[in-house]
Amino acid sequence: MSPHSRKPWHSVGLALIGVVAVASVVVNRLAFFSWLEGRLNNSRIVGMLLDYLGWLIGLACIAILAAIALATMIRDRKARKALVGLVVICFVPVLVPRLSPQAAFLRGFERWARSHIAGGPLLDWSDTLSREASATSVPSFWPTAEHSMELGWPVPEEKWPASIAELQPCDVRVIGGRGSERIFLSWQADSAFGWPRFVMVSRGGGGPPAEVVNHMAWWRQVSEGVYVGVRVPH
Repeated sequence: MSPHSRKPWHSVGLALIGVVAVASVVVNRLAFFSWLEGRLNNSRIVGMLLDYLGWLIGLACIAILAAIALATMIRDRKARKALVGLVVICFVPVLVPRLSPQAAFLRGFERWARSHIAGGPLLDWSDTLSREASATSVPSFWPTAEHSMELGWPVPEEKWPASIAELQPCDVRVIGGRGSERIFLSWQADSAFGWPRFVMVSRGGGGPPAEVVNHMAWWRQVSEGVYVGVRVPH
């Protein structure tokens, strides 16, 4: 096979390496897999690892292209310029503002909440609950300043409606009195390094209570009276 017959395949191979490099870097900069985990309400930190793996793959592809550009024996100046240009193009995605895995997960979780949480029916259901229970300690993964702070009261699982039970939260809790209550659904991290996450539905459109608004949690409004939050590692 003559050298000329290998050139098209050689060019296709270089282009594919360039495409993989660009795609991998973009995935890392946008924390796509962390977003996807949030969108699926799944916090096993696999997404963050895949995001960082994308960065390594992108750098490896760029290094391969750079090595070929430096070591190539091609005498055609136009071909050499094209190869160097391809390497430069691969660095362009680095200019994309980087989204942290936590922020990407929270955005994905917001999308999940939009499609799974209906605030009105939850508030109607809370009207049927008795208010005789006293305040109890929140689960240890809650972002409160005091460990296991007494805040609100948990709703027994047998009283959960089907719309809540199918979401499989770890804890369903009501904070505040009738007419100003906030309903919290919370999920513990699915792995040692995952993120606990929360959905809060409030009557009157109020935000999360002061006890959980601090440096330990990021909150994002989904719609009026509906918020999502993620506890971040420190």
